[in-house]
Amino acid sequence: MNTKICNMCHQELPVTSFKKEKRVNDGLTARCKPCMRSVLKEYYKSDRCKVKFEEQQRAQLAAGTVRVCTKCLRSLPLTSFHIEKRTIIGRQAQCKECRDKWFSDYRKTDEGKAKEYLYLHSEHGKIARNRYRDSEKGQAALKKFRESDTWKEYLKSESYKASLAKYAKSDKRKESLKKYNESQKAKDTWKAYKQSERGKEVNKVYRDTDKGKANAARATYRRRALDKLLPSTLTAEEWEQIKKHYKYRCVYCGEEKELTRDHIIPLTKGGAFTKDNVVPACRSCNATKYNKPVLLQLLVEASSAV
Repeated sequence: MNTKICNMCHQELPVTSFKKEKRVNDGLTARCKPCMRSVLKEYYKSDRCKVKFEEQQRAQLAAGTVRVCTKCLRSLPLTSFHIEKRTIIGRQAQCKECRDKWFSDYRKTDEGKAKEYLYLHSEHGKIARNRYRDSEKGQAALKKFRESDTWKEYLKSESYKASLAKYAKSDKRKESLKKYNESQKAKDTWKAYKQSERGKEVNKVYRDTDKGKANAARATYRRRALDKLLPSTLTAEEWEQIKKHYKYRCVYCGEEKELTRDHIIPLTKGGAFTKDNVVPACRSCNATKYNKPVLLQLLVEASSAV
């Protein structure tokens, strides 16, 4: 017998559309699965079910710290159930093991995958995912996953290389990189790197290369071209007076070092090489300032010192 007639919808359906029932002769329920689901939905919405469920919860609450799982029918402590504030007892009806198993199976279905995708790409989903990723639990899970063989195999796979190459050419990466380069974190990182031993070694090696020499030559040419167009009247006596006025100290860090002439208004912004537009600065501060105005650089130095 490969088919059976449902006594509710009166349709002849295959036996796979019926649940198993040992108490009857043919071993199958009288109603098909869709009809059983519709009946259960109506029952769960009814007042009779709500009253019965509340009575069970009150009985379990009076019994103490034990609750019966509606799925596996085991008596377990309340800590074995997820928190549910809407219920009287404050816990879900199914235990964590049954609930997690159901959720794991549901996520593998097409409906579960579609709902998970919509949730993860929603605003609420993104906030929740970022909050979990920044938490201690999320960091520990991420660390554990990156130490697993699955992650190591993925890093060696062709799909990872293809996705990495695709992301490198995407507009999303360009926007992210542009946003990061404009941030204060990137500027502080680059400043710390240039002042580190490795940064100095790399810069020294770069200056000796053909590309580095060409870059330095272009900078020198641009500076000489600006000098010819702008006033240049600073004398040695005036430079000595400026250093004496600042007590032979750097105007930025205040230390007594070898001083260089730094323009208050940079040459690239139209500043002249005159007594009123020059202050003493050590080589490190002068290089760090680059072409920013003096007032802005002083504010940056003051904020970093706090």
